[in-house]
Amino acid sequence: MEYIIGGYLKNPNLIVDNALNYFENIYSQTFDFEGLIEGNYFFGIIKEKSNKQNKNIFFIDNNKLFKSLYYNEIPGILKTKKEGLNYDNETNNLINDFIFVKYEKNKGIKIYIDKFAREKIYYTITPPFLFSTSQKFLISNLEVKNINYNALTRFLIIGVLNGNETIFSKINRLDIGEYLFINNQKIRVNKYWKISKDFFHINEHDKNDISYWEKHLYDSLKDALDLPVKKPILSMMSGGLDSTVITSILSKEYDIPIEALTIIIPNYNEEEGQVASEIAEYLNIPHKIRKTKLDSLKILENFYLEIFNIMEEPMGGTGFFSRYFAFKEIEKTNNQNILMGDGAGEILSYLRESVIKKFKYTNYLYYVPLKLRSNLMNFLHKFYYPSLKLSSKLKNKDSINSLAIIMNTNFLQSNSQFETYFSSWQWTSLEELARMTKYKVDFKTYLSPIRKNVASYPFNDYNNSAYHTLINGINSDSLIAHNLSSFLGLKLYCPYASDIAFQRILPIPPYLKIGGYRSKWFVREMAKRMKLLPKNYFKWKPKYGLRQIFYTEHSLELVKSYILTLIESLNESKFMNFKKFTQFFKKSTLKTLTTHSSEYMKFNIWLGFLGWLSSIEL
Repeated sequence: MEYIIGGYLKNPNLIVDNALNYFENIYSQTFDFEGLIEGNYFFGIIKEKSNKQNKNIFFIDNNKLFKSLYYNEIPGILKTKKEGLNYDNETNNLINDFIFVKYEKNKGIKIYIDKFAREKIYYTITPPFLFSTSQKFLISNLEVKNINYNALTRFLIIGVLNGNETIFSKINRLDIGEYLFINNQKIRVNKYWKISKDFFHINEHDKNDISYWEKHLYDSLKDALDLPVKKPILSMMSGGLDSTVITSILSKEYDIPIEALTIIIPNYNEEEGQVASEIAEYLNIPHKIRKTKLDSLKILENFYLEIFNIMEEPMGGTGFFSRYFAFKEIEKTNNQNILMGDGAGEILSYLRESVIKKFKYTNYLYYVPLKLRSNLMNFLHKFYYPSLKLSSKLKNKDSINSLAIIMNTNFLQSNSQFETYFSSWQWTSLEELARMTKYKVDFKTYLSPIRKNVASYPFNDYNNSAYHTLINGINSDSLIAHNLSSFLGLKLYCPYASDIAFQRILPIPPYLKIGGYRSKWFVREMAKRMKLLPKNYFKWKPKYGLRQIFYTEHSLELVKSYILTLIESLNESKFMNFKKFTQFFKKSTLKTLTTHSSEYMKFNIWLGFLGWLSSIEL
């Protein structure tokens, strides 16, 4: 357990003591502070005394701090810089996840996070200026906890916090490619790196050459798997496509000892466990299967208490429960270097299955000439999008819309299309949220920061809507896995969520990423031709992650009992009207969660939000 804290205020020693007391009260453990206190400036690490491994925190010297799950040692470029605070060029050359803090006397503190904000730094926007990897600690120091109702509404509707926003109006978080500069009584946030079209890397090629794209995908994953650590790797291999492909490439290309582990969680598709064993045998690597379950209310309460204490913000996605189980099992082993397939869904699936079902000709898109596709998109932009608000009167509008989405992705550039998309992508209305929060949010106000964030990302012609990966994907399962592993002292490698994947796999044309009813068909074809997996694997049915419901009938009833009790305790806080939550959880059944993936998402996101809220000093 390690947390970064720092800032500028009159009595740094007092805030350090407050931090030690805060974390000791939460975890019933003894904590130490290691860092620098000079005048009104301070920064360092609050760490549990018994945690001697310190897998994720490194000190360079007494005025620098570096944290990363990816790097195995301090990057040389940060060791050599002796003077000055201008680290923009140096950090621009760092890859994957990191936090870098630099202090210089009489000049202040700069705090950098990685390009895609996999690491999170929270900071207060009014004096006294504090920053930390623990948002909850900052919240505990607020004299008045004002709510950012626009952000709260966005999260409860779509499960994502946008850009710098948090639920509390006086606390922000650093966003993609940003650094924080604290100088006396002033605070400033700037970009040290911005996404440009040059970032996306595709060589000159015949765009219709399928062999080019197969090799491009393989080489990109191979390079993303060139890990800085050469110690044994434990691959979390579920039996699904994402984890098996990267495990196969790692075993084929690198001389690193690999073991595979499959965690059987409640209601897991056990067929995948058997498939994982067959793949491990094919790759000639050791494989173990471990089973875990929720079968009592006491186990459930302890499980949720720890995970909600770990969560620093209410995260979207459905992955925090299953990944917590997995990492707790890994703690029992001697393996500390973990390989996971998280992030593949965002970077390779491209579109929801429900969108594909509305357009039955997806299989033929690969054969549509590029010029014809371009002309068709020009037609759609000129004639279809301006009349979108009247689209209820158009015939075959779902087919036209799906065609536009799949063949090119400028569909979110149109204001009316943007509004239509986000109107459909929500599981409760603004009116309902207004009754829950007692604060009415205007629809345009609700959409404005999302649209602004989207507009700030320039993409190549293939992937204008790849923003979904950048602002949503890194806030879902891959970020959850990152935060949990960091907390537990495990080094995690997610090649699909790496800088190389964003740079080289994201630009792969969308018509290669989706085909018919099968998601990731192109990855399957690549794996088949490269002989990465046994032949009989490709006869096996595709994996549908959301259908692997975490709950059984029994455990679902336990969860509902737990969360309803939690809601009762939250009612006393007067934070908002929780009646809607109570109604939703009471009526949720295993059948509805299994049948409707959106209901399953809503169930987990709202559960995570309420659990996170219960762990805060309101």
